[in-house]
Amino acid sequence: MRDLTEDLAAARHEAARSDLPADDPYLELMATYVELGELLDAGVTGAEGRQKYAGLVDRLIEISKDQKQYDDQQFAVWVSRITSGGVGVE
Repeated sequence: MRDLTEDLAAARHEAARSDLPADDPYLELMATYVELGELLDAGVTGAEGRQKYAGLVDRLIEISKDQKQYDDQQFAVWVSRITSGGVGVE
């Protein structure tokens, strides 16, 4: 099994970032990765473990959809600023 120590440290670091807008789902995504990594690192198995893993993976899928929508919106704002010279875009 792969050592998760570095991956967990990186996810914890990303989850603690304070330089992102409050509506950016990235922080929740990283916090969920931390939770999943800690569960994997602890070696949780059995029916309860499978249920926890499935719940976290489902949560990651939903948050990643939110993240894609957020990224698409940010890209649209960026394109609008570029094409309009920043006029009327906040």
